[in-house]
Amino acid sequence: MASPLIGFRPKEKVGQIVDILKTENMCGFPITESPEDEPGRVKLKGLILREQLIVILKKKIFAPEGLPQPKSITIADFRNFYPLYLKIKDIAISEEERNYMIDLRPFYNPTPHTIEKTFSLPKVFNVFRGLGLRHLIVTDDKLTPLGMITRKDLAKFRAGTKRGLVKIEHLKIQDN
Repeated sequence: MASPLIGFRPKEKVGQIVDILKTENMCGFPITESPEDEPGRVKLKGLILREQLIVILKKKIFAPEGLPQPKSITIADFRNFYPLYLKIKDIAISEEERNYMIDLRPFYNPTPHTIEKTFSLPKVFNVFRGLGLRHLIVTDDKLTPLGMITRKDLAKFRAGTKRGLVKIEHLKIQDN
């Protein structure tokens, strides 16, 4: 499980997004916000994919703080870049644009799949397999994100059943 989580706020600086995309290889990022009535606490608002962020940056869907985003974007804009898989290093962002703001609210998934921290590993396997997920956010009972489980995390384990008992085997994977 990836923890602590690296994510974004619903409105984020372009430079912050670019820096995180350049240093992190995650494919999904949680969107979090601090409730006004509970300062210091973070609440999960949604999930946005790396590919979505790169297309938004490529199409320059951002503006100086306080101004509305100048352009709209359609689903066709996202489809046009598939399966090209743009890289963040190929996106030109000026120093001035790094201080602009992106409103991510129209783009992120406001209802990502989540599990509570008390879920067992076999249940996590079943959720991943049954729903074909790439990301699963682990939260507490107040929707505070604690970590994210990915397919790569689950690839380290093999699950099986024998006579009704679930057996989990930890596989050793070497990095080349």
